[in-house]
Amino acid sequence: LKDILVLKEELPKGITHYVILPTTICNARCFYCFEQGMRYHKMSNETVEDTLRFILEHKPAGDKKIHIHWFGGEPLCAWDNIDRICAGLKDAGIAYTAEMTSNGSLFTEELAKKAAEDWKIEKIQITLDGMDEEYEKRKRYTAALKDPFAAVIRSMHLLRAEGIGVTVRLNVDEENLGEIFRVVDFLKNEFSEEEKMRLQVYAHSLFAQQGEGLDACPADAGSDALEERVLEINDYIHRQGLMPFDPGDLFTFKSHYCMVTAPECNVLIDAEGDEIKIQKAAYIFDQGFPEIENFYSDSLSDTPIALCAEKAYLVTDKAQKVNDWPKLDEETLKEVHKKIETGWSTHL
Repeated sequence: LKDILVLKEELPKGITHYVILPTTICNARCFYCFEQGMRYHKMSNETVEDTLRFILEHKPAGDKKIHIHWFGGEPLCAWDNIDRICAGLKDAGIAYTAEMTSNGSLFTEELAKKAAEDWKIEKIQITLDGMDEEYEKRKRYTAALKDPFAAVIRSMHLLRAEGIGVTVRLNVDEENLGEIFRVVDFLKNEFSEEEKMRLQVYAHSLFAQQGEGLDACPADAGSDALEERVLEINDYIHRQGLMPFDPGDLFTFKSHYCMVTAPECNVLIDAEGDEIKIQKAAYIFDQGFPEIENFYSDSLSDTPIALCAEKAYLVTDKAQKVNDWPKLDEETLKEVHKKIETGWSTHL
């Protein structure tokens, strides 16, 4: 990842999407975490103010909203930093929405309410890798946390009560296949029909990594047999009413990327303030991208990455159809490039 992060001398006005790491500290030690080996660091007060200032200086024109993805570490290990940045945006009259990737273990009634009302969080992704003991074994929480699985489920109820959508990712490998079906059954029975209106569940295979920290990248995907089982699990999730669309073949794609490098992110700001070093799509055009064998997306706005893949596919019809990536004429490519350079989010 480090090789595709680049500091531009001038960043565009009108930046609308941010991924912000208020801390790299986490209260869990998941064995598959890509941040293993990174230095634990909480964003200083000075960096918090610099981050806020940067967002304000690059606010979009008109009534466009800013969208922030709170990442980590565990973001709630530095919830005061989130609070300050959001308060600053509110004081400046900046409209914004947000989402979060969290392990879900640290939410209280107060923080769930704050997440909805003050941080404007619309959805949170939480990972469950098993039930009770299996979950605790895999997450390896560092602090004394009584019954971590129960604590996370309680958090999910609190978040849904505040109107925040919850996406549950089930990480699957050869060791917890049977356990995952138990988790699906539990979630179906645990949550009310009203709560399940914005509770989405999906399974994804774990994969081997090479490198550590931000240098980590997928070394290989799961076995064909594992991928087939993941497809079966997602079909089961759909039949239990916990996935709003038929997954079809979507989850058989051996494609992996971390949320922190998502194509829609204009700027990433880490806990040490090294913000301002990402214009991924523009850099891809200029410098190239790590080798990608197969790339799948449902949006032509990901054309810069698609052009770097050996084979690219456009997913349409609500993930029911997979097409070869369309060949774009020179004028369309110019339009893609222009949109990227100005920091706009575009769907051609």
